[in-house]
Amino acid sequence: PKGLTYSAQTGKLSGMVNNAGVYEVTFSKNGESDVVDQIVVRKAHAVTFDANGGMPKTQSISLFPGSSFVLPDDPTRVGYAFMGWWTEKSGGMKVTESTTFGEDAHAQLYAHWKANRYTVVFDANGGTGTMDSWQMVYDVAAPLAGNGFSMPGSLLRGWATSVDGTVVHRDGAMVKNL
Repeated sequence: PKGLTYSAQTGKLSGMVNNAGVYEVTFSKNGESDVVDQIVVRKAHAVTFDANGGMPKTQSISLFPGSSFVLPDDPTRVGYAFMGWWTEKSGGMKVTESTTFGEDAHAQLYAHWKANRYTVVFDANGGTGTMDSWQMVYDVAAPLAGNGFSMPGSLLRGWATSVDGTVVHRDGAMVKNL
């Protein structure tokens, strides 16, 4: 095929062919032609990994049809656990390193995420009483629980994130990602 060169010195065929297909390699010597072999030229396809809100945003690899591949490093996203690469942005089929792609495969794969759960602990900061810890899910807003603490001669101004911190949230305020 056009674009390939044979080196008699090394016995190797090298070069680039733009079109996939099966080609016969023929050599001529003294007007006689011999079909030496057939070669199969396969076209690589792009596989793009979309982090779907994570970082890095996208990554791409080239993949030959029917071959397996090495998945890129897991992306990261604040407040979420990575659940794998999938064929659809939501739903679809999970892709692993043993997944193979067909002849015409140009694949767009998407990261799937699960929001982390976390615990909010309330501190009386010198007051008395108790309040249960609170379970929250990242990116889900919920109203702060009403104050269950008391301190004689004091009025609750709101909630801070440290003992000597400034008030960040008022009692009962809608909060998320604390």
